Amino acid sequence: MEKGKKPKWGYFPKAGNPEFVTKFEGTKATPEFLQAIAYEVYVKNVTFGLLHQWLTDMGMTVSANTLRNWLKKGKVYLDKLVESLKEVALEKDSIVNCDETWCKVRKYDHYKKCYIWVLVNKAERVVIFFYDNGSRGRDVLTDFIGDAELKSIMSDGYNAYTFIGNELKAAETPNLSKTDHQVCLAHARAKFVKASEQAGDKNADIFIKYIEDLYNLERQYTKDNLTDEERGKQRQSLETKGILINLRTHLGIEKSKDPATVTPYLQKALNYLDTFWTNLFTYIKDGSYPIDNNAAERAVRPLT
Repeated sequence: MEKGKKPKWGYFPKAGNPEFVTKFEGTKATPEFLQAIAYEVYVKNVTFGLLHQWLTDMGMTVSANTLRNWLKKGKVYLDKLVESLKEVALEKDSIVNCDETWCKVRKYDHYKKCYIWVLVNKAERVVIFFYDNGSRGRDVLTDFIGDAELKSIMSDGYNAYTFIGNELKAAETPNLSKTDHQVCLAHARAKFVKASEQAGDKNADIFIKYIEDLYNLERQYTKDNLTDEERGKQRQSLETKGILINLRTHLGIEKSKDPATVTPYLQKALNYLDTFWTNLFTYIKDGSYPIDNNAAERAVRPLT
């Protein structure tokens, strides 16, 4: 895989290498077999002793230490693959989406709630899942990004609090000081929908309408096959700015009301919109920026 180039999916052997990978060098294990035992050990937390017993019962003669060694050798190849994918996904000035979701991880005789992360570079068609002891903490993402210099990173509100809003961000990740940090507009809309449908607060409806107007513009740009440059110009149009002005005006009106007269659901939606206003509408400055975090959420959905 060449840096800056779109990945070629599949196995493309260089001169002197086998046409097909049937087993890893130094082992008798195929990639599929290593994937299976890695899943049992690292996802389901099955002990090597129990795994060895299962394989023995199925007629396979292999020691627990051999299984460990096979996994170690397989990890060498996996690490190289992940690094190659990261070079593409985190290339300078890339636009990425990130998200995390909780999953149940078996710990001996019980399950615990852990988090797995996903990073998507839609332009390069690369999706990478990563996990760090089930943590949802900011360091998981910053450690994964490393010293990459990204053009934009999209997340939901939770990650914005821990990643964007952290006062130590500039000191800890100076490489991201010029990165545009976006927040998913679909999340904002969902909070107003919840206020309208679950709390019956119809004051939320005007916010839903204006956000939907912005989405309708994006759908029209896509239908018209606009280039990123053309889309960027349209996002700076008076029509877009008019919608944002109306949205901000209604936000001010609702925020000026006595909090006791506003339903908790609507108050939460208003605070979210107010807190992340700049990040929610950063997308209008560049035609290549996403309006929401759907790319990452679709990628991680099968794990939920």
